[in-house]
Amino acid sequence: MVRHNGAVHKPPIFAPAALLAAAIAWAITLAFGEPTIGTTAAAVAAVDLLIVTLVAIVGLVVVRARWARRFSMAVIGLMAGMALTMPISNNWVVALLLSGVAVSAVVGPSLEDYLQPPTSGGPPPKAVTLLLTLLVLPGVTAFLTGSPVPIAAWFVIIGAPAVAWAYGKGRVEGLWAARIGIPIAGLVTLWGLDWWAVALLAASVAGETWLAWSGDVARPVDRQSEAPATRSMAIPPELAPPEILAAAGLDDHGRRLQRSSTHETPRESGQ
Repeated sequence: MVRHNGAVHKPPIFAPAALLAAAIAWAITLAFGEPTIGTTAAAVAAVDLLIVTLVAIVGLVVVRARWARRFSMAVIGLMAGMALTMPISNNWVVALLLSGVAVSAVVGPSLEDYLQPPTSGGPPPKAVTLLLTLLVLPGVTAFLTGSPVPIAAWFVIIGAPAVAWAYGKGRVEGLWAARIGIPIAGLVTLWGLDWWAVALLAASVAGETWLAWSGDVARPVDRQSEAPATRSMAIPPELAPPEILAAAGLDDHGRRLQRSSTHETPRESGQ
């Protein structure tokens, strides 16, 4: 339980559980339902769907962030998009029903009092959105390209999470990879796709590129690149200059001198 504004709130259970159940159902439908996109692409999309769902759940329960609610709805939107392109089956029906339950749980009033507004010292909203976009991009890329997955698509599938990790650590190379590397790999991936897949993937890559070049996303990197504050370090008194020890009223072993002998230097008092 957590305390907020004097009231104690229990962590939500229904919304995260419903979201996870829907994600598992769609992952099973993708991986074991004879997907039209091929087994490799379906497996990548299923794994990525579970990953981003867990990120959304952590944001809801642990971070208590309002962006997690919006991200949860985006994840459910991805499930709906997959539903439109997959053949109807028993698993499909179950997954669709669970997605409806997840929608009602996430948008319902149960999360209102638990989620907290963003703090002034937190990361910029666009920086958070960029990180989440980089995590979603592998599954979207695999789903739209299908099997066999092109080599350029593998650069996006493997590279986007790595770039997200580097950028999350405040590394400048992560920011520039998000600005240049991922967009180039995404553009190359467009070659040979159907027009609708080209449109969707191009829009996804364009959104990631726009976020990466926004001014606010460089702030976390700038903070990490700032020189750390200097800290004092203790040194043995034998290594300190005699005049500093004398000014502090200490002998050459770090012991405080008698008041009557403070006019003597530490070296003279020891002779």
